[in-house]
Amino acid sequence: MMTLALLALGMRLSRGDGNRLNLAVGFAVACTAMLVVSPVARGHYFLLLAPAVLLVPLWLDRRGWRRTGKVMAAIPPIFSILHYALLPYAGRIGLLGLGTTAWLMAVLVVMARADQSSRQVTDWQAGSSLPSTPLVGKAA
Repeated sequence: MMTLALLALGMRLSRGDGNRLNLAVGFAVACTAMLVVSPVARGHYFLLLAPAVLLVPLWLDRRGWRRTGKVMAAIPPIFSILHYALLPYAGRIGLLGLGTTAWLMAVLVVMARADQSSRQVTDWQAGSSLPSTPLVGKAA
């Protein structure tokens, strides 16, 4: 299911205006997805989160979701710190991997919503999504 969501996000990002930020965010989210689907991930592999931690908040900020972007930027470092601070306990339950999976799922949902809301605003500004009023009872 996550693979389908990632594929849909990639198609949506590439279908847009094709700017470099869209392509970079797609790559960053794909790097994060590699960690989620990998059967074995050592702690230092989670450096692959760095592009997503940097680019997803910037992408969200460009769509007017600044506060959500800040939250998304803060969550992975918190999981890393908790993982190493509680290594005897958290390492056994896979806190870093489970947290990364939950974070990726949240990123996919938030990015889809932010993209949809920014497209609606753009359409409204262009005047294409205004409802047309039918000419009921009026002579042509």
